[in-house]
Amino acid sequence: MLEQLINRRLTAIVAAALVAAGTVGTLLAKPPTPANTKDQTPPHLRASTTQPAVNNKTAAKPQPPAPPQATVQLKPGEEPKIEFDTPIYDAGRLRTGVDIQHDFWFHNTGTGPLEIIQVKPSCGCTTSGEYDRIVEPGKSGKIPLKVATGNFSGPISKSVTVLTNAPGAASTIALQIKGELWQMVQAAPSSALFGNTSSTTARESTLTRKITITNNSESPLTLASPKSSNNAFSAEIKPLEEGKKWELTVALSQELPNGAVTGNIEIETGLKDIPKITIPCNAYLVSDVDVVPNKVAIPETRTVPMQRDFYVRNNAAKPLAIADLASSNPALKLTMQETQPGMAYRVTMEVPPDAKLSKDGETVTFSTNNPAYAKMTIPVTLGPGVPVVANGAPVPAMAPPVQNPSAMQPASGKPAGK
Repeated sequence: MLEQLINRRLTAIVAAALVAAGTVGTLLAKPPTPANTKDQTPPHLRASTTQPAVNNKTAAKPQPPAPPQATVQLKPGEEPKIEFDTPIYDAGRLRTGVDIQHDFWFHNTGTGPLEIIQVKPSCGCTTSGEYDRIVEPGKSGKIPLKVATGNFSGPISKSVTVLTNAPGAASTIALQIKGELWQMVQAAPSSALFGNTSSTTARESTLTRKITITNNSESPLTLASPKSSNNAFSAEIKPLEEGKKWELTVALSQELPNGAVTGNIEIETGLKDIPKITIPCNAYLVSDVDVVPNKVAIPETRTVPMQRDFYVRNNAAKPLAIADLASSNPALKLTMQETQPGMAYRVTMEVPPDAKLSKDGETVTFSTNNPAYAKMTIPVTLGPGVPVVANGAPVPAMAPPVQNPSAMQPASGKPAGK
């Protein structure tokens, strides 16, 4: 009985030792964990499998596609050479709208097969047809090219680059197509552009643009009365040379709201090829004095100083003077800079983080020497909490300063009392 008890105890000790040895071996071997087995390693001890973030500033920029390569394998001693009858084609004088087409003939004067690897026009109006790609020594080939003249007028010059398998600098050849385009009926200038126009100037004077229409054909021409697609523009035509030349006068209406105005003046010609002439017209009516932005919202909660800029633009002929710059709240600090004498100003408003602003909003005001805009008012309101970074700029930032003040959209605000 005692012997059996001892044997059982020895068996248990040996089994425990074997289990311990197996566990140690398993830990030392560290076999890979099966995909469907949960990793029991504490999170803070696990090896990170996250890829390091890529720095956009140092990441490699995408490279342009490699140029096409030759497919012809030259044997030792073989050297192709390309020669064109002429690399320049002068189409002479031709009418606008007629495509220029020409075949450039070339010869392989070398000792190996010549391959035209690529024909690359300089613009979309020039295209190449099916050209001879591989030309044996002593043989000739051609590259057909076409230029769509569209509405071009005057001298025209288009280039095409030809890449070959010829060695060295001789591998690239520049072809050129040129000519003189004329329009059967030509308008100069081709449009009536009024640009940015002060609404006051438009009301107080008649603004016009004059266009000369010329008949370049050999036959006399009779033009119909002009028709406008928009009442904002009116037009009159008078002959300068019977059947050959006319003067078109386009006038801008004196009563127009601020904003963009576009339209077309159409004149029937009676010609089959050019049944009518179309003259595009456009204007942009602006206030005499613009403020951009014309209002601003300040976050109720601020932890850093903030800055806001307003841009004042004079669109009238008389130089603009600004005075009496003030705020309804002394905590708002204002400064002004004249960025373009008599024409443009920048007003800067500093908002301290501890500034107490009225729930009903504040105002920034200034006076001008323009009687119609004697006093201008910019509302400053309290807006929702906008995240602000250390330099006081909102995120996302407000619209950047306008680089070209004359292209600013007119503010919707009006002078005080209007």
